[in-house]
Amino acid sequence: MIIILDFQNIYSYYLGMIKRTFTVLLILLSLVSASVFAGNGILSSFSATDLDGKQIDESYLKAKDLTLVFVWGTYCGYCRQEMPTLEKLSAEYENFQILGVVTDLQDKKGNVSASQLAKANQIIKQTGISAPSLLPNESLAKMLKNAYALPYAIFVDKDGNQMGIGRYGMQSEAALRKDIERFLK
Repeated sequence: MIIILDFQNIYSYYLGMIKRTFTVLLILLSLVSASVFAGNGILSSFSATDLDGKQIDESYLKAKDLTLVFVWGTYCGYCRQEMPTLEKLSAEYENFQILGVVTDLQDKKGNVSASQLAKANQIIKQTGISAPSLLPNESLAKMLKNAYALPYAIFVDKDGNQMGIGRYGMQSEAALRKDIERFLK
């Protein structure tokens, strides 16, 4: 007995299955991203201490239409390189501001290391960044759970809703401008 396979029909069948599966995945991804990344209030309620000991809460976000939350570490060279650009852009765009979160100043018990704090303040002075940098705490946990690489940045609106997706790594000035202008529209 000889079996003759019609490869064209088999190929068409499997190609159709792949296309349908891909279409369903795209639809699901768009639904998930719409609910996860838009209007999720990732920073709608928070309170944290900045490096000067001042309490900063969600009211900080109300001052401008758009805030870039910049998560950084004192060991992160790319973070330091990006800071002057962020400062330049925050001065240039009237309705845009920066809010830093520095991740490596505390031990596991939450105690701030004096030497690490001095290092962070030195970096801030060297880079010219004027925005406050917060110490991580539980009220920032929802936002920080995605910061598994530095620098990490997210845009939020006045109500703390995340705009777009989080960004990992150093961003070019052109890419940052594009996002700022897109989100300020």
